[in-house]
Amino acid sequence: AAALIWGLGLAWEPLRRRGWLAGGVAFALLIAPVLPLRNHTYHYYLYAPLLGVAWCAAACFDTIAGALAARRATRAPARAKVARGGAAKGAGTADGARWAVALCLCAALALNGAALVRKIEMFPFTDPRLRSDPVVDRERIARNVYDGLRAAALPAGTPLVFWSPASLRYERRTHPGLDVSLGETYWDRNVRAALMDGLAIRVLLPSSGELKFIHNYEPAPRDSRFVLYDPDGALRVTRPGELDSMLAVHPVLEGM
Repeated sequence: AAALIWGLGLAWEPLRRRGWLAGGVAFALLIAPVLPLRNHTYHYYLYAPLLGVAWCAAACFDTIAGALAARRATRAPARAKVARGGAAKGAGTADGARWAVALCLCAALALNGAALVRKIEMFPFTDPRLRSDPVVDRERIARNVYDGLRAAALPAGTPLVFWSPASLRYERRTHPGLDVSLGETYWDRNVRAALMDGLAIRVLLPSSGELKFIHNYEPAPRDSRFVLYDPDGALRVTRPGELDSMLAVHPVLEGM
C-alpha cells in the first residue's frame, strides 16, 4: 500500500519538485539491509528509514499548503475591497489552524513514542508483570521477594524452600503438550537468577536460615517455610502442613 501511494505521488509534479522521489529512495535504501533480520528485530531499525517517510510527508504537506496559498492568491482580486481588519482576522485564523495542526502532530508523535517505549519494555513477554530487559526485570523480582519476606517476619534461622506452583501452571498453559514436571522452567530460572541462587537473600536478610529451590513438590521439615512465588517474585509464605492441606484440595497440575 505504501509503495502504491508513493508511486501515485510520482505522477504529481509538485511532489517531485519537493523531493518525493528522493524521500522514497532514501526509505528503500535504509530499510533494505534490515528486512532479512529474523522475527521482530528489524522493528527497532525503522528510525533511519522513517527519515525518508518524513521527507515525503513534508513534501505532501508543503504541496497542499502551496496549493491552498495559490488558491487564496487567485481569489485576492475579488476580495480587494475587504476591510483590512477582516483580512487580518482571516490571516490570524489561518495561523491558528496551522498551529492547531502542528500541535496535533506533536501530540500524536509523543503518544506514538510512549507506545513504542512500552512495547520495547514489554516485548516479547505477554505477562505484564515482567520486563524484556533482564536487569530491570530481575531487580523488580528481587525487590518483590525482599518485600514479601520482610513482611512475613519469620523467626531467625528459619529454613526456606522456594517453590513456584504458579510457574508450573503458567508453563502448562504456554506449552500444553509439554511435561512441565521434567525440568526447571524459564520462570523458575529467572527468579533464581534474580536472587543469585539464594545469595541475595543471605545478603539482604542475613537472619534467614538454609535456602533451597525446588521445581517439583517434595516434603520439608516442620520447622521450615515454603516460599510460594510467582514469576514476578510476589510470594506467599506458608507452613508445610498448610501446604499439604492446600495441595490435597487443589493440586497444582492435573495428575499430581
